[in-house]
Amino acid sequence: MPIICTLIFCLAATSVYFCTQLGFSQLNLLPRMALFSNVLISGVLVLMATVVYGRVRFQCDLQFMLGKTISSFTIFFIRFGTPIFLGLCLGQLVYYLITFNEIHQGVMWLSQGLLFLLAIVYMVYRVTKTNGSFRQRLQQCLAPHDWHPVDADNRRFYEEIMGISEMLVIDANANNT
Repeated sequence: MPIICTLIFCLAATSVYFCTQLGFSQLNLLPRMALFSNVLISGVLVLMATVVYGRVRFQCDLQFMLGKTISSFTIFFIRFGTPIFLGLCLGQLVYYLITFNEIHQGVMWLSQGLLFLLAIVYMVYRVTKTNGSFRQRLQQCLAPHDWHPVDADNRRFYEEIMGISEMLVIDANANNT
């Protein structure tokens, strides 16, 4: 058990660093071998969260935190589709490590560009689905959100479990009454 906890802590610590702006800029400067290890670490984290933790517990935690029913297909895709995709990324990186030339460099830029394009399209989609003026939409999408259950009863239960005495969550409907 201590080995698993240490492994989870080390993997999470390295992943959190590379999620920061400084870590992301340094990730672009690292050689492909370091990129390979980062993708491998991400794959291990996904497998640990979905396979070791368990599908049912993972799905219940997501439903508890989001307040929405998560389909079994979505959990199935997270459990199996994401590791397959990460495996393809690892295969691509190994191939580029072995045979490096300018054509392969272009393919890598294309695949990475498609991922960034997908992220931008999703951001535009989220902004268009929110209500209000354009400025309010951007503020709503870019504002930090507390990670707690959506349902008020579940939130109180969560606060009791976590030992949080006061979570300041402003309810929009409370101001209208």
